[in-house]
Amino acid sequence: MTYQANAPVHREVEAPGALRTSRTLWLLSFVAGLVAVGFSWLNRDAGKQRLLETVTDLAPGRDAATLEALANVVFWGSLAAIALVVLLEALLMRTMMRRRGWPRVAAFFVLVVHATVTVLAEAYLAAPGGAGAAVRWPLLIQLGLAVVAWIVSLSPAASRWFRA
Repeated sequence: MTYQANAPVHREVEAPGALRTSRTLWLLSFVAGLVAVGFSWLNRDAGKQRLLETVTDLAPGRDAATLEALANVVFWGSLAAIALVVLLEALLMRTMMRRRGWPRVAAFFVLVVHATVTVLAEAYLAAPGGAGAAVRWPLLIQLGLAVVAWIVSLSPAASRWFRA
């Protein structure tokens, strides 16, 4: 064989600055969400007690074991919902950084779920008043950073990169 042509190698095109900024904002959002989960976990006894009082007020006739089980499900379900949102957004960001444009559309729907999870998790995990600030603020910061990251990912430079 005498044909000496090189194999076709595709040149790696670096992501535009807007998309790198978006990735950084997503990563900061993940950190904020994990901080909220961490503070909730550290204060889990007080959080579970607060949830137990709430479910007891809602259904005073139930037995104590059922109410405690319900409080545990709500507490751990809230933590799992935050972790699931972080996981979904991380998977979408990873796919987006591989030059796939569809995760930007999917991210909009995940952000709607994210907003719902934030409202519910804040209601269930954060203590009323200033005592819940360690959970409340990271949750709000997480949502804000995720929304800004999504908006930045819609920039014209990012769109050109996806089409190239």
